Amino acid sequence: MSGKMVGYSLIYRKKKKILNRKTGTIQGIVSFVVLCALITFPAGYPVLAQESCVTSECHTNMGKAKYLHGPIAANECKVCHIVGPDDRPPKNHDLSYNKEGKALCLDCHEKLEQFLQGKTNHLPVEEGECIVCHDPHQSDSKFLLTEEKLADVCFNCHEDNMTTQNYVHGPVAGGDCIVCHNPHASENEFLLAIDRVTLCFSCHEDKKEDFEKKYVHQPIKESCEKCHLPHGSQFPFHLKDDRAALCADCHKEFVQQMNNSESQHTAVTSNGCLGCHLPHSSDHDKGLREDKTDLCLSCHEAMKEKILASTYLHGPVEKGDCIACHNPHATDYAKHLVEFFPDDFYFPYQVKNYAMCFGCHNKEVATEAFTETLTDFRNGDLNLHFTHVNREKGRSCKACHEVHAGNQEKHIRREVPYGKINWMLPIKFMKTETGGNCDVGCHKPRPYDRLNPVTYEEK
Repeated sequence: MSGKMVGYSLIYRKKKKILNRKTGTIQGIVSFVVLCALITFPAGYPVLAQESCVTSECHTNMGKAKYLHGPIAANECKVCHIVGPDDRPPKNHDLSYNKEGKALCLDCHEKLEQFLQGKTNHLPVEEGECIVCHDPHQSDSKFLLTEEKLADVCFNCHEDNMTTQNYVHGPVAGGDCIVCHNPHASENEFLLAIDRVTLCFSCHEDKKEDFEKKYVHQPIKESCEKCHLPHGSQFPFHLKDDRAALCADCHKEFVQQMNNSESQHTAVTSNGCLGCHLPHSSDHDKGLREDKTDLCLSCHEAMKEKILASTYLHGPVEKGDCIACHNPHATDYAKHLVEFFPDDFYFPYQVKNYAMCFGCHNKEVATEAFTETLTDFRNGDLNLHFTHVNREKGRSCKACHEVHAGNQEKHIRREVPYGKINWMLPIKFMKTETGGNCDVGCHKPRPYDRLNPVTYEEK
């Protein structure tokens, strides 16, 4: 029976009963025929069988939002809800569903079912509570979200301690959580759309080459989140902590060294770790910004000029290994030396007082009065190093030798500051095949020869 006929039949039975009561059978029949003629044609008369759940009395606002769920748009409430006989909503319906939880949603959104087999599922999805985030009927927001803004949907469950930071990550500030996170399920932890490193580079592509140099900082190999907060931070560049504290969290030995040493390198105290090191990767060992020599000389300009103007370079300087002698962070010794070395011109001899030099040079060069092998600086077998150094009023190594660079062989200095007024004591050295000649301000010229010892006249 058609919808119209069902409607008419219902009206018929109702009207017939009324007429039979008032006028009798015949009059009722006549009146019924007349009534039928009257109800066949009126335009717009409500047909009960075609009524939906939306009436002037129930669900009056349904279907009026900007975005409608498919069944609502099609006026098919029965897709999700159990309805009464003849597809009509029961008078006292209890909002019963055809299926429970996400099984009901997956009846239509079947493509999502396979996707939800990921390693990590969003908790509402896991528990079948799709309507925590989505309105099942209609919404003024895309994807039928329960809030006007996507972020507000997220913050219904997640504490909003992200947008209140001094520095907020762009997607968070824009309320676009799903730029990084999949709202349903993912193969990655924290519902990330893709693996962490690839995800970061999907936006920060211009920084990618900073991470691909020869030496990569260990945290970078693991995750950007080792140092950066992905949502918001109180510190620039979304760092987890103040720069110095952040570096100290891993490099505890350097913090201890800085705290326990008498002298800290100015480069560290003034510019922090990033004054010398790159935080992501570098083409130089230890993550240095430049080659070690170039880096040191970028601050020590006077030393750079001296080295460039010199013919002979001390071994570590020639190799660009400043840290062979100097600690770049902190030390208990003058000039940031790695070992003790006397600052005075004259100093009583003890091996420990020259530990700095004896880290590379044989200490016996100053402990043996006579030798034929330990040094070329000898007159016959008389060890002239011993003569100058190993005495109560011994001379320090730098009294005669340049420690970085110079223009005389054997790194002999041209002059050395002497006395309280820093008189520049001259030193003129000439090397020969079997010895040499030393002309200094402290004694008259004295030659020496390993094969033909020179006899000095003592006066």
